[in-house]
Amino acid sequence: MDTFSNFAFLLPTTMTLFGLVFLVIGGLAQSTASAWGVGFIFGAASFVAPVLPMPVMLQSLFGNATILVSFFYYGEALLRHFGAPRLTAIRLISSLLAYAAIIVAVVGAKACRLSSPSVMLR
Repeated sequence: MDTFSNFAFLLPTTMTLFGLVFLVIGGLAQSTASAWGVGFIFGAASFVAPVLPMPVMLQSLFGNATILVSFFYYGEALLRHFGAPRLTAIRLISSLLAYAAIIVAVVGAKACRLSSPSVMLR
């Protein structure tokens, strides 16, 4: 690999390091930091999904799931920081519904092979 392609792994590495630091800080004192740490760790996992040795459809579903978990915990951190009501059940249900829609879209796109435009013009 040349230097340019190694650059692509800089973001997940940085996010993993941030996540670990926030988890350590969250374990010591600040409760908001632990939510930030989990969010960063899952964010890093989502960027690594395309290089995992699994079928593309599973890579897509894994990447989308980790992004959803990441944003769930980013929201958790912000809600904790500002002292707002967390509404965990509502946020969890909406996240699961969004993931169900993603599953339908990914699996449905594979099941419904679209015809090429040249075939549609005939």
